[in-house]
Amino acid sequence: MVFPDGSVLFQQDNARCHAAEMIQEWFEKHDEEFKVLPWPPNSPDLNLIEHLWDVLDQ
Repeated sequence: MVFPDGSVLFQQDNARCHAAEMIQEWFEKHDEEFKVLPWPPNSPDLNLIEHLWDVLDQ
């Protein structure tokens, strides 16, 4: 284990391969080893082009 104190955080990007039911079950099974950060499915923070569109709109 890389972080034996359990301080590992996984930032979910909601890619299909990460959001699959089997993967979600794996995350739940290993929740003592690390925590998955909750992340909205369509967060503009994950898509940098959204910031550019906002600047262009202004």
